[in-house]
Amino acid sequence: MEGLLVILAIIGGVIGLFKDKSTDKTNKKPYQVPKPTATPSGRNYQAERSEPAVHDNSRTSTIIEEQRDNQIEQLAEQINTSTREMQKKLSHDAIIGNTLRQPKNIDYQKAAMKKQVRKNLTRKGLVDGIIMAEVLGPPRSRKPYRSVISERTK
Repeated sequence: MEGLLVILAIIGGVIGLFKDKSTDKTNKKPYQVPKPTATPSGRNYQAERSEPAVHDNSRTSTIIEEQRDNQIEQLAEQINTSTREMQKKLSHDAIIGNTLRQPKNIDYQKAAMKKQVRKNLTRKGLVDGIIMAEVLGPPRSRKPYRSVISERTK
């Protein structure tokens, strides 16, 4: 049975090799030599082309700078409006010299902690806690295992 599987694997590999070689031969395209480009004779066209390119570059650079300035102004306005909205959302305390009071996150944290403790006070949660105490606790070399009977006699 095992010999049959080995023979089938070898036959499949040989067929795969021949199949790949036949597809490679049909898919190959003849290499085409690129046609040489004609070079202009007479006047030097390069000097004429460089001057308008410099002019276009300066125009595009000024346009880019203007767009960047507009974007910076828009971002500054968005930041200012968001800070104003946040200040409006915070409660205002007029007694302590017009200072802004931060909302208390401590209550939310305590509520979340209580919820987590309640969730883990199930049978499975307690078992997991004991296992983690064993895993994270001191090693047995520092706290060797002693039987309950020997502990009672002491």
